[in-house]
Order: sequence, then C-alpha cells, then structure tokens
Amino acid sequence: MLEFFCLFRKQQLERSSRVNAVPPLCAWQAVLWQSGRQGGVHMMRLASKIALVFVACAFVALALAAPAGAGWDEGMAAFERDDYERALSEFQALADQGDADGQVGLALMYAEGYGVVQDHVEAARWYRLAAQQGNAAGQFKLGDLYLQGLGVAEDYVEAALWIDRAARQGYLEAQLNIAVMHALGEGVPVDLVQAYAWFALATAQASPEAVGAVHLVSGSLSDEEIAEAVAMAEAMLAEHGIEPALGDLPALDVSAPLGARGNPVRVDGPSGEHEYLGRLRCLEGDAPMFERLGSVGEGPYGSILDVYDLRCTEGDRSAQVYMDMYHPDVLVDFPVPGFTLAPGQ
Repeated sequence: MLEFFCLFRKQQLERSSRVNAVPPLCAWQAVLWQSGRQGGVHMMRLASKIALVFVACAFVALALAAPAGAGWDEGMAAFERDDYERALSEFQALADQGDADGQVGLALMYAEGYGVVQDHVEAARWYRLAAQQGNAAGQFKLGDLYLQGLGVAEDYVEAALWIDRAARQGYLEAQLNIAVMHALGEGVPVDLVQAYAWFALATAQASPEAVGAVHLVSGSLSDEEIAEAVAMAEAMLAEHGIEPALGDLPALDVSAPLGARGNPVRVDGPSGEHEYLGRLRCLEGDAPMFERLGSVGEGPYGSILDVYDLRCTEGDRSAQVYMDMYHPDVLVDFPVPGFTLAPGQ
C-alpha cells in the first residue's frame, strides 16, 4: 500500500516540473511499514487514475462551483474562446472587488500562465485572499502550492491545514488529497483510520478512485478501526451537510469486500463482465471457471446486478462475485479477494 501512495505523490510532484522529486517521507516509512503486502500493478494503475483527478481542468471545476454573475460569465466565456486578455481583465476586476471566485480565477491565470507571465507567488497571494474568505477552491489550491513548494516555501503542515479546510466543505479533490496525506504522514501524523474516513467520505461524491482506495487502506485496518472510520465519515457528513452525489449511493457498503453484493464490481455490460472475469487468476495461477447464476435486481450504483460463481480447480475453492452492469466510464483494475488480476489489453 505504501508504494501506491508514494507513487501518487511522486506523480503530483512531477506536475510541477520537479521530475526527480521523491516524497521525503516515503524513504523512512518504507522501513517502518512491514505489513508484507505488495503494492502490485493494480495499485500503480489506481494511483495514475487518482492523479488524473488533480490534473483535470481547474477552470471547469471552478465554473461548476462558482455562481453565475456579471464579470464571471464574461471571464469564463473569454477563457473558453482563448481570449486570455479579456478573461484576465474580467477576473482582475472581480478580484479587486473582493470577489473570492474572481480571486481564484485570477490566481489560476497566474498559476498556469494564461494571459500573463506565469507567477506562482502572485497566484499564491490571490489564492490566499480567496481562502481566507472560506472559498473551498482557494483553500485547496493554496494548500496544493504549499505541498509542492510553488510560490511559497514548501510546508506540509500548512498544506494539510488548508486542504483539510477545503475537504470539510465537500471539495472532492481536497478529500482525496487529505486522505493521502494521512496515509503518508505528510503534515499530519500517519493515521490510516483518518485516511479511510476521508476516502469513504469521497465515495459520497461517487468517486470511483475513492472506492478503490478504501479497499487498499482497509487491508491494513482491523474491523474495529474500519467501524471507527465509517462512523467518523458519517459524522462529518452530518456536521458539514455534505450531500451524496447519487441518491442511491448510501446503499454502497464500502466496508464490504469487492465483489460482495453491497460492493459489486462495476463493469460495462455482459462483455465487461466476461473481460473482468477472464483476467482473474486463482492463487495457483490458473484461470477460474465461472458461471452466471442470474440477475438479482438493482445494485447500489443503480444498475442491474449479476452474480457469478467462480471455481478454482486446484485447491477446490469457490466464490460468488456480484457485478454491477452498465458503467462504461469505470475500470476496476484490482481483484476480488482470493484472486489476482492479469494485466488488461
């Protein structure tokens, strides 16, 4: 599991052109974490997917969160047609008036070098002004700068402080990031219960990355610790009024093993079922025989559930795997318990 989180952080550092940077905490934690669990290809692939969350277009995310209004709409329209000079002017006017969304928009222009010379110091200044007003995007982006040492001195403690504040407002990227920080001990003590709680909380926003990470973390927790983490996540939902993104998502049991009825494997129709099952390998290395037992109604993700019987000829082992159909945009790249997963095509 340590390899998974270290790879995730290394990929994030690479985005700031620090190509050879290695998370400093990973070196000594590798000695301390002696769980005997191997990272595996599926963890590396999942890390790549989570990293993509953080390189998604920041303006799109901000546009969804920010209210429409004079100046903002004009700035976004100008940005979308690559008129960065006009976009900069609109965001600057809003920022000068103390508008937090305008301040974040202006900070993003400086951070990415759109219409201006790239200036992380100036970006940090405007992110801070927005963050101090309680703007979740500003809080997260300021924390991200502290995490990477861009425009400010690298400070994991300060990064954790701002990212945590954004996470508690329901900002998904912040929730994923603070979970990883708790797992690695970046700016906060190593706390896998907290990491699990934040990943579980992110599942309320229908994050497939979070669902996968929950299962990676759960392998290092006792049943009592998982129960504590789930209770912590539920308390944060209630305290901060974070609403699930999908009405039926609370039926998802993130503490259940992958492939259980409460936590089925998501696939893209019958062909996706066969593709996933065809990649499974018994612990002895051979492919299991599988048989579809039928459909059992709607699953926690709102699609039809199929159940399959799996049998390994050696060892005389069997298992039932529930699969949630019709998820074309989701690739589950880790195995159900008791099996390994061969690389996909």
